[in-house]
Amino acid sequence: MSFLIAVKLTILSLSVVSAQLVQNPPAELSQESTNTTDTDPPLLLGPINGTDPLATLQWTNATNATSSAALNMEYSCSGQMCGFNLRWQSCIDALEQIKLTDPALHTYGYRDRGQWDFNVPQRWISSDGLCSVDADLVWGKSSCWSSEQLIGRGGVTVLRECVGQGKGPNTGGVARRIGGDNSLQVFLSKQTLGAVCYGRMSSALQGSCKSIVDRMPLDDILRTFGSTGGPGGTVPLPYTLVSRDRKCAMTIKTTGSSDKATWWQFWEAAVQLTGVCIRGGKGGNNPGIGSNKRLSIELVNPPGGVSAS
Repeated sequence: MSFLIAVKLTILSLSVVSAQLVQNPPAELSQESTNTTDTDPPLLLGPINGTDPLATLQWTNATNATSSAALNMEYSCSGQMCGFNLRWQSCIDALEQIKLTDPALHTYGYRDRGQWDFNVPQRWISSDGLCSVDADLVWGKSSCWSSEQLIGRGGVTVLRECVGQGKGPNTGGVARRIGGDNSLQVFLSKQTLGAVCYGRMSSALQGSCKSIVDRMPLDDILRTFGSTGGPGGTVPLPYTLVSRDRKCAMTIKTTGSSDKATWWQFWEAAVQLTGVCIRGGKGGNNPGIGSNKRLSIELVNPPGGVSAS
C-alpha cells in the first residue's frame, strides 16, 4: 500500500479508533504495569541528566492541524533536537516501515522493567539511513499501550507540520500524548548513515536481526570495551549477540586497543545494520564507534555468541 493511501486511511479511521481507545481501554492494558524496578531514568534519544529534555519545547495542539479532536495530540518542531533539512522521501520511507493502518493494541515499556509486547525505544529507519521514526515513553512513565496506527499518525503529523516538503521549517520534531493513556511520544529525526553495507545476506533475516536490536543491552553508561577496566564496567571483546532463533548475529570488535562507548551507540548502529543493510539484502559493518573510534559492530554468521535476550 502506498504511503499516501495509508495516510488517507489513517486520517479517516483514526479519530474514531482513538475515541474508542480513550473511552474504553482494554482491561488488561488500562493500568500501568507495577512490574518495574528502581533503576536509572529511562533513555530518551541519548543521555539525560535527571530532567525532562523536552521541558523547554513549545507545543502546538495537533487538533488544529488534523481536524481530529479525538487525537488529543501535541507536536513540536525542533531542529536542535531532531535535526535540520530532513529529506522528505527518506522520512516517507521510514514511516512506511510502520503498519500505518494497524489498530491492534500492544504494550510498550523499558527493557528490564517488566514484560511488554515491545521494548522501547522502537526505531524505524529509512533504507538510506537518513531519517528515523522513534517511539518512546513520555518522561516519568514506565509503560504504555498503543498501536502502530497511532504511532504512525504521530510521525505523519511531524512530517507534514515540521518537515513540510517546502512549506514547513524542514526540521525534525516530536509528537506526544499518543496512545490510550497519552504516555507515548514519537520522534521524526535526521540521521547520519554510519553503516557500510556489502556482500549478500537474505533480507528475510530482518526480523531475526531486529530481535537483537529489541533485546540487546541499552543504557548511556560509558563503558570500556576491550581488555582493560574502566568506569561502568568492562565488556570483553569480541562480544557477539545472537538472535533467539540463532539466524542472525552481530559482533562488537576493536581495532586492537580498548575504547569507551555506550550501549546506546551500539544500539543505534545495530538499527542501521538491520534497517539498511539486511533490509537491502546485504551484510555490513558499522565502524568508528567509541571515544577514539576504535570499535565496530558487524553482521556475522551466527556462532555460539551471547544471547541478546
